[in-house]
Amino acid sequence: MQIYEIDLTGNKVPQVTSSAAPMLTSLSVLRLGSNHLTSLPDGSFSACPALTELYLDNNALVSLSNFSFSGLSKLEVSQCVSSGTVAC
Repeated sequence: MQIYEIDLTGNKVPQVTSSAAPMLTSLSVLRLGSNHLTSLPDGSFSACPALTELYLDNNALVSLSNFSFSGLSKLEVSQCVSSGTVAC
């Protein structure tokens, strides 16, 4: 089964990890807005090489690594307006 879009907006997601690697290789749209994300560690989205749209708006991001978005060579749309101290 291939998953192309996931909308987790407003689901109180506390963190993002790359542990779902086998299931998300075809994912192209990921909506994580209005959650409880405060940081994005290195390789947070490495499980999603096909990702073209990423929405992280309305989180409390205070920490981003230089490699948080590594491996996202197809990313075209990124919405990341934060209410924390990071504006990305």
